[in-house]
Amino acid sequence: MIPIRYLFFSLFLLFSIIKADLLKPYDGQSISYVHVLFEWDQEPDAIMYHIQLSTSSSFTNNLLDMNTSKLIHIYKDDINWNDTYYWRVRPLYDCDDCDYIYGDWISTHDFSITNRITGSNR
Repeated sequence: MIPIRYLFFSLFLLFSIIKADLLKPYDGQSISYVHVLFEWDQEPDAIMYHIQLSTSSSFTNNLLDMNTSKLIHIYKDDINWNDTYYWRVRPLYDCDDCDYIYGDWISTHDFSITNRITGSNR
């Protein structure tokens, strides 16, 4: 008989391996810097990733729209204080008859950039 603890741990590992997720910035996060680190989980069998960054939740105004083989990207351009941004990632898979096939979007997250409070002149 398999101990219940082992069964739960095995299920946790299985689901964490199967379902990739966006890691940084996390959904709804408020950050106080304009050089933004984007990080996401590896998707099984993906050869590359397509990342988009937008000022619109419908991704009609993209600031970033690129493919990368890495699981992180640091974006340093066009980020403004006190604005909200949306980002998403999808895997690209190898294809025999083409360069690659796009997978489904892993997820969509939003984050905001806020001024850091450094003190007051009282």
